[in-house]
Amino acid sequence: MEECRMAVLAADMLKAEARERLRSLREAMLRTPYSVCIQKARLVTDFMKSREGQVGPMIVRRARALEHVLDHAEVIIYPDDLIVGSTASRRIAAMLHPDLSGLLLWPELHDLRTRRTNPLQITDEEIRLLEEEIFPFWSDKSIAAYAGKFCCPEQPMEMLMQIGYYILTQFAGISHITPKYEKVLKQGFLGIVEEADAHIEQLEKIENAGGMTPELLSQMHFYDAVRITCRAAARFAERYRAKALELAESAESNEQREELRGIADALEQAPSRPARTFREALQAVWFAHVAVHQESFQHGISFGRLDQILYPYYAADIESGNLDYADAVELIGCMMVKCAEILPLFNSVGTKFFSGLSSAQGITLGGTDREGNDATNELSYAFLDAYDAVRLRQPNLHVRVHAATPAEFLTKAANVVKAGGGMPALFGDKGIIPGLSLQGDNQSDAWDYSIVGCVEPNVQGKTFSACGAAFVNLGIALEMALNNGRSRFNDSAVGPHTGDPTRFSSIDDLMNALRKQTAFLVRNAVAGNNAIELAHMDIYPTPLLSALVDGCMESGKDVTAGGALYNCTGMQGVGVADVADSLAAIDALVFRDKSVTMKELVQAIEKNFIGHERLLQRMRNHAPKFGNEEAEADRFARELIALYCDAVIKYRNPRGGNYVPGFWSMTTHNGFGSYTGALPNGRTAGASLAEGITPSAGMDRRGPTAAMKSVVSLDLDRIGNGCTLNQKFSPSALAGDKGSQDLASLIKTYFDLGGMHVQFNVVDRETLIDAKQHPEKHLGLLVRVSGYSAYFADLTPEMQDEIIARTEQSFGGGCCS
Repeated sequence: MEECRMAVLAADMLKAEARERLRSLREAMLRTPYSVCIQKARLVTDFMKSREGQVGPMIVRRARALEHVLDHAEVIIYPDDLIVGSTASRRIAAMLHPDLSGLLLWPELHDLRTRRTNPLQITDEEIRLLEEEIFPFWSDKSIAAYAGKFCCPEQPMEMLMQIGYYILTQFAGISHITPKYEKVLKQGFLGIVEEADAHIEQLEKIENAGGMTPELLSQMHFYDAVRITCRAAARFAERYRAKALELAESAESNEQREELRGIADALEQAPSRPARTFREALQAVWFAHVAVHQESFQHGISFGRLDQILYPYYAADIESGNLDYADAVELIGCMMVKCAEILPLFNSVGTKFFSGLSSAQGITLGGTDREGNDATNELSYAFLDAYDAVRLRQPNLHVRVHAATPAEFLTKAANVVKAGGGMPALFGDKGIIPGLSLQGDNQSDAWDYSIVGCVEPNVQGKTFSACGAAFVNLGIALEMALNNGRSRFNDSAVGPHTGDPTRFSSIDDLMNALRKQTAFLVRNAVAGNNAIELAHMDIYPTPLLSALVDGCMESGKDVTAGGALYNCTGMQGVGVADVADSLAAIDALVFRDKSVTMKELVQAIEKNFIGHERLLQRMRNHAPKFGNEEAEADRFARELIALYCDAVIKYRNPRGGNYVPGFWSMTTHNGFGSYTGALPNGRTAGASLAEGITPSAGMDRRGPTAAMKSVVSLDLDRIGNGCTLNQKFSPSALAGDKGSQDLASLIKTYFDLGGMHVQFNVVDRETLIDAKQHPEKHLGLLVRVSGYSAYFADLTPEMQDEIIARTEQSFGGGCCS
C-alpha cells in the first residue's frame, strides 16, 4: 500500500509538458465537429462487389473483407498523439456499417448535417456514394434482411418495427464484449497466426487418418480466417510505424522528430510480437481495439481490467527506471483521448433510445485477483489520474469495490466522482460475484470479472454475453395488463387477453395479467433476437474477435457460432420503478383502502388524467413509492423483478447459452416513455420511464441511503446482466474533505449491504438548465446518463429534461428535487 500512497502523491508531479499535451488533446476533442465516416462502408462494399457470385465459406470472405479494410484504411497521426491508430478517416467520427444497421440512415442522409440532436458532417459526394452505390448493394444482404428468414411467424419483427414494445440491438452488430487483449500482449498477432497454423496442422493429421468431415472443414475455414485477419492486423500496425517514420523525416523540430520516432519504436515489436514494455503493451492493446472495431459495430467493446493486464509491464519498467508514474499517466491519458474519437451512429429513432453518442468502451479498475485477494495497484490510481487530466466522455471507467478495497483508493475514486462527469461508476463485488456463480462461471473466473460497456459483469476474454441485445418495455406490459392486451399508443390488440381489469378482485389478478403480458413480450423479443443471432452465425462471423475469446481457438468455432467458453444473451427490463409504484398505488388505493375504483382509475389513465387531476395527485403523493425503504413499494419491485427474471431465464440462444436478465436502459427508458400511455403511479402519457432500478424522479424523498436500502431489498443475485442506480448531488453537498468522506462512506455502506452498482451526477440543477439554454457556454459538461457519461449538449432535449428532473440528494436525511 505504501507504493500506492506514493502514486497518489505523484499525480501532482505530472510534468508540465505532459499537462500541456493532455490539455491540448482535450481541447481538440471538444472543438472538433462530429462526422460520419464512410471509409469502411466504401472499402467493404468494393470488396464484396468484386467477389459477388463467387462461392466459398462466408467466414473466409468476411476475413478477406476485413483484411481489405485494414490494408487500405487511411493512416493518420494527429499532433500531440503518443498512442496512435484510428477507426475512421476523420478525427471524431462514426463508422457507417451498411451491412448492419447503416441502412436505417438511408432516408435521413440529407438531414444528418442539420438534425436537431447530434448533427454529423458528411459531404455531398459521400451522400451520393451511399445513395447510388453502397446502400443499394446491401439492401437485400444486410443482417436485417437476412434475419427475417429465421423468424416465423412474423409477429416478433412486426412488433420490433413498432418500436414501443422492445428494442433488439444486434441488427447493428454483436459488439458488447471484452476481448482477451492480454493475448495480443503475450503472443502478438503473428503468434496467434502460429497458433492457428498449429491447429490446421493437427486437423490435417485427423483428415489424413479418417477423411474430411463437415465439422473438420468448418474448423479449417475458421483457422484460415483467423490467420488472414491477424496478419492483416499486424500489417495495419506496421503501416502506422512506417507513417511515423515518414513524418519524423519531415518534422519541424527535434522534439517532434523524437516523439514520432518514439511512436515507431513502440510499434517495432508489438502488436505483431509480444510486448516488452508498458508503452508497447498499451499501444498494442489500443491497436487490437481499433482492429476489432473495424470488424463489427462500435458499441460496448470494452478493455476489461487494464490495471491488471498492464501491471507486469509497468512494474518492470518502474524497476528498470525506463518509466515513472507520471509517464504512465501521460500515456494512459493519450489512449483515453483516442477512445473519445470513436462515435456510434444512430438514426433519429436510435438517437431517442441511445442518446448521448456513447461508445461505452469500459475499463475496469480495482477489485480482486482470481483468488479473491485485493488487486488494487498503482495503475488503478494512474487510470483515475489520467481520466482526471482529460475528462472526456470516453472511455467508460468502472471501479470494483470489495471488503478489502484500500480506503485510499475508494477516497480517490470519490474525489474523481465529486469533480463531476459521472465517472468512475462503482460496482460491488459482494453483490455481483454470487450472480456470476449462479450463471455457471467458476469461482476464480467470477472473482476476475470485468464490466462490459455500461454495467454488465462478465469474465473477460472468455464470454460472449451479447449483453446489450434486447430491451423490454415493462411500462407497456402493465398498460396491456390494464387494457386486456391492447396497447394505447397504436390502439391494437397485441398481447393475450388477460381480462377486463374492472373485474379484477385483488392485486393478485393484476399480477397474473402482468405476468402473462410480460411473458408475451419476452417470448417475442427472444424469437426476434434468436433470428438475428442465426443471421450473424450465417453471414457475419467475426474471426478476429474470435481469436481473442477463449474457447474459440480450442473449438475451431466463431463466437457467433457458440465458440466462446461462456455464452449468454442479455435482456433488459425497463421501467421498474414506474411499474412497482403503480402496483403499490393500485394495491393501496383500489384494493385495500377502496378509496378509488378500478373503473375510475382506468378511465383516468385512458384520458391521461385530464379531468382527473385530484386523482393524479393522490396516485403521485398518497401511495407508497419505491426508493424510500417502504415495505409495500419495495415488495412490488421485488415481485416485478422476479416475474421478469422468470420470463427471461427459461430461454436459450442459438449459441447454447442462457438468456440473462438485466435492469439498465441506456436512454430506452426515455424512448419507451414516448410510446407508453399514462400509468397508475401518476406518470403521464409520453413522459420518461424511470431508469434502471433507480427510483422515479422526485419520488425518493428520504435521502440516498433509503434509496439504496430499497435497491438492496431486491433479489440482486438473479440480475446477472447488471443494473443501474443513479444518484445526483449538488457540488455543495460534497464540498471539502468531509464531502469526500461522506461520499466514500455512502458507497462503502451500500456495497457492504450487497449493492451491485451506483453512479453519481455531481452538478446543480441551475447549471443544467443554463446548459440546455446556452450549450455554447458549457462545452465539455459531462453528465451520467445510464451506465455511461455523455456531454449534456449531445443528449436529446427530452433526455436533458429527464436528468434535470432527477432527485437531488443530500446527507441531511432527505432530498431536494
